[in-house]
This record gives sequence, C-alpha cells and structure tokens, in this order.
Amino acid sequence: MSDSIERALQRALPDQTVETISPQTTRPGNETAFVTFADSDPVYVKTVTGSPRRLRREIAAVRYAGAHCPVGTPAVVAADSAGDPPYLVTEPLPGTLFNDRWTGDGDREQSLHRLGAVVADVNRATFDSPGVVTGGDADGLELHSGTWTETLCRTIEARADDWFPQRFADLPERLVETVRAVDPVLEGPPTLVHGDPSRINLHLDPTGLLDWERALVGDPAFGLVDAMFHHTGQPDVSEAEQQSFDDALLSGYRDQAGDFHPVSSGMNPSIGPSRIFSSRRRSTIGRTTPRRRLTNWLPTFGRSSTRDSRPLARRRRRTRQGPEYSKRGKKRRYNSPSFRSSCPRYSSSA
Repeated sequence: MSDSIERALQRALPDQTVETISPQTTRPGNETAFVTFADSDPVYVKTVTGSPRRLRREIAAVRYAGAHCPVGTPAVVAADSAGDPPYLVTEPLPGTLFNDRWTGDGDREQSLHRLGAVVADVNRATFDSPGVVTGGDADGLELHSGTWTETLCRTIEARADDWFPQRFADLPERLVETVRAVDPVLEGPPTLVHGDPSRINLHLDPTGLLDWERALVGDPAFGLVDAMFHHTGQPDVSEAEQQSFDDALLSGYRDQAGDFHPVSSGMNPSIGPSRIFSSRRRSTIGRTTPRRRLTNWLPTFGRSSTRDSRPLARRRRRTRQGPEYSKRGKKRRYNSPSFRSSCPRYSSSA
C-alpha cells in the first residue's frame, strides 16, 4: 500500500485517530482500504493512481442514485475528485454481500429475483439523452451526451485497458466496429445504468449497490444483460441451471418494474452488442441468451431500433452470391461487360 490512502485520510478526516488500514482487492488504477478509527465508525477510502475520471463519475453517480433511485448506496462521508490525491470516503453498505449468499446455503433463484428488482430500481432514473457520466451531484448528472451508439463506443474505448488482456488487444477496436455497424437507436428515454452489478458489489437485506464508477446513461437492456453476465453467465453456473436462473432474474425485474416498464412485444436489437460487450472477460464470447427469451421482458420505453439488428458477420454470410451479383451483393446489369464476362450462360453465347 502506498501513502495515497494515508494522505487522503489526512485531507478528508484530519481529526480522526486511525487504528488500522486494511487494503482491499480492486481494479487497476484504484487503491481502496477499509479503515478503522479509535473513536468513530469505520469507513472505506478509495483513491486513484491515474486519471480521476472514474472517481469523479463514481462520486456523482452514487450521490445521484442515492437521491433518485429506490436502491441503497454507500453514504458519502467526504469526497474530492480534484484533491491530491483524489479521494472518496464512504460508510460501509449494510446488509449481506450477495456473493456470501451465493456461495452459502441461500436460495440462488430467490437472490437472482431480488437482483432483477435492484436493476429495475436503478432504471427508474430517466434522462433526455444517453451519455457518459463526467460529473455531477445529487441534483443532476453531467453527461458527455450523444447517441447510444456513440456512448457505447466511448465506453468501450475508455475501459479497454481495464477489460481486455494483451492477448485480446484487438478486440476493443473490433467491438467498436460491430457496434457502429449495428447502430442501435433508443426509441424511448435512456436510463441510469450501474455498469458493474457483480456479486461483490450487490448487498441484500437491505439491498444496495457499491462501486458506481462504471455508471452510464443508456439502454436499460444493457444493464439487464450486464447483470445476467455477472451472475448467470459465469463458469459456476451450469447449462442446466442457466435458464431457470435467467428466468428468476428477469422475473424479478418485471415484478419490480410493474407498470413503470411496460412489457415489450418486440425485440431489443441492442441486446446483441450488449451481450458481447458484457462478455468481455471471457476467453470466448460464450453462450448467449436467445433473443426470443428476452422479448417479453424488455421495457418498451427502452427498446432500441436499428436498420439491421443482425450481427455483421451474419449479414455477410447472407450476402447474395453468383455471377449475376457483384461482390457487394448488388445485382449486375444484364448488359454490363462485367456481367457477361463472368456469367457462363452469357459469355458462351456472346
């Protein structure tokens, strides 16, 4: 542990007497510690070793979600994204860690049902346009606004170093190309999306979410599919279990959303890139959830549309072939030299 945590404590809580500092496992670029004091309650302290962009996003998102979403968030004790070092000090989130319930004797389907409800609660915060969170507070979020496609691509590029090991160095660029080719467009209001609802970031009894540094505003289906990846798309879930687990999660989302999220009768084309996007840590893309299974669960207000929702590779496979078609699949004119020279039926009679 560097002195960043100690310096952050001196700036945030100068009058407290520190007893212990226990480093926590965290992603690259962050330093987090659980800190106890002689005369007050313990806290978590997070600092960053690089750009404070992610910490600025988390400070804004956790405050905004705490004020606008019916889901538990860590109480902010002190925060300064422009400090030296930048820091965020929060109280411990009450409740039982989801992972402890998952690995223990708890009912997994019941836990996943509650997870779906939490995702729906986060989606209750709606906005005028999608965007990457750049700052803000409890009163409002500052966004780098754009289309949903632009927001997805910016998010991929910003998280590439965090998500993709060196052996997949070319994957972010390919993923951006795929998203741009699909070009999903939201037909309804975008919503707040947590961005990392993993088993170690979710608490139960009461429910709450930690680690908001990946929050964004966009398609609510993205948050739903991301939750499925983190919980039911993991190696410890068998093929036989996955369907019932997915159904439990989706049922929890629908039950909690109620009339607020009308049931969609169509399919959300952005599920395709969202599922690939959420499968970033796997050595292969992995199994995907059939679109028909998600059709009746997605909210109408967040449904996306696109000119062609089929994956780019599938569209390429379906390109028409034959001497009467060009390489791009366009039909050649019968009187063109290229057509007559390439078609045996015409070249033989010429």
